Order: sequence, then structure tokens, then C-alpha cells
Amino acid sequence: MSEIAGLSRQQRWGGVAGVVLIHLAALWAWQAQPGAVTPKGEMLASVLLVASPAALAPSIPPVLPTATAPAVRALPRVAPTGSAAPSAPPVAAAVTPPSVPSPATLPPVVNPIASQAVASPALPDRAPDYQAAYLHNPRPAYPPLAVRMGWQGRVVLQVEVLRDGRAGQMSVARSSGHAVLDEAAMQAVRGWQFVPARRDGQLVDQTFLVPLPFVLKESDDD
Repeated sequence: MSEIAGLSRQQRWGGVAGVVLIHLAALWAWQAQPGAVTPKGEMLASVLLVASPAALAPSIPPVLPTATAPAVRALPRVAPTGSAAPSAPPVAAAVTPPSVPSPATLPPVVNPIASQAVASPALPDRAPDYQAAYLHNPRPAYPPLAVRMGWQGRVVLQVEVLRDGRAGQMSVARSSGHAVLDEAAMQAVRGWQFVPARRDGQLVDQTFLVPLPFVLKESDDD
């Protein structure tokens, strides 16, 4: 066994091939003889000598024992001198959710379209008026002197009508030609009630002209 193991691979395969050739040659020589006839139904068996599996197996080099590395002893970790201890991870600050106002504190919602529909339509502008039927302003009294003298004329006063309907400042814009008639017209207008002027829906002070005619009748001459 040791001798077979010591042979090289080529030598072992060469021996096997030689044995096979010898058997083939012997078989061929036996069949070549004239009297050698193989019985019918029988098979010619040839025996081949094959080397043992151990002889055919490739040589495996012996495994040498490996040197075991010495165990390394773990040294305890030593913190470097002067280094600060690891600090704890920062804690996230609590986030306060924004306060939501309660429905009671919310301002009322105003619908601009609805407010415009509810609002009253704007009133048209107007000038002051002294001839409205509900005012009942009396005519100026005819002065007796003017009646005796037969004086007549037309006075035009410039009157400031205040927003409360009363007469404010007043002046003679056009005289009748007789002072007594002009004065009688001013005294009467000072007690009148006017319809105040209106602009952009608001009552305002406004000055306008008030004409006052003085005409004698036949009954006044008597």
C-alpha cells in the first residue's frame, strides 16, 4: 500500500493502461484461434484488473498542524485624562400648539352683499326750499308807509339755510328800491322754517336766493 501510494499519478495510470492492453491482446488472440467458438447465448466476460480506489486516488499532501496565534487579552478602556464625560442627548423642547380663539371671541362676519341690500338707498341731493306745503311760512307784512306812498317792488334776499332748517346769515342780493320794503322782507324771512339742503345723503348748510314781491292791491289803497 505504501508502495502504490508512493507512485506518481502518471505511473499509476500507465500501469492500469498496460493491464488493460494485455487483457485486450489475450482476448483478441483467443478469438483468433480456429476452434475457439463462443457458445450461443453465452457472453464472453473479460476480467479487468483495476487498481484499488486508494491507488487511483490522487495523493493528498499531509496536513501540517498550524500554529495557534496567542490569544490577545483585551485591555480595559481608559478615558483620556481631562476629557469630559459624554453628555446626555439633548431633550427636545416641548412645542406649545397655537391657541385657537373661541367662537365667542371671534369678530362677527359681515356679508358685504347683504349689508348693501339692507342699507337704504342714497337719497338724492336737493337745494333748500321755503315753499313746502307743510311749512306755512307767512308772507311779509306790507309796511303802512309803503302802502300810503304806494311803493311796490321785488326784493331778492340771499339766505343761509342751516341744516336744522333755520335761517342763518342774510343779506339783500337785489333791493326793491325802498328800504322799508327790504327791511320788511328780512324780518319775515328770519322767522321762516326751511327744508335744509342735502348732499351725498347728508344734510348741509347752504345759501340760496329768496325772491319776495311787494304788490299793492286795490283793497290796500282804501
